[in-house]
Amino acid sequence: MQVNPHPDHAACFVGTRRTSEVAVCAVPVSPGAHLEVQIVQAASGGRIGRPWKSYPPAQVGKALRAAFRDHT
Repeated sequence: MQVNPHPDHAACFVGTRRTSEVAVCAVPVSPGAHLEVQIVQAASGGRIGRPWKSYPPAQVGKALRAAFRDHT
């Protein structure tokens, strides 16, 4: 489910992974440039694994959906 983005994030989605909520977020690497896909614990904000590679804005939607599908 898409939620209001966390501070400094471009887009965030929340789902359940095992028994905890996770957020899959697109985080700008630099203003107006690529976005990095991150997967974090929704409650604590702690990262799960390393960030996925960065994507141009036109491709980040597909990358977010793939990360969300693979990690929730």
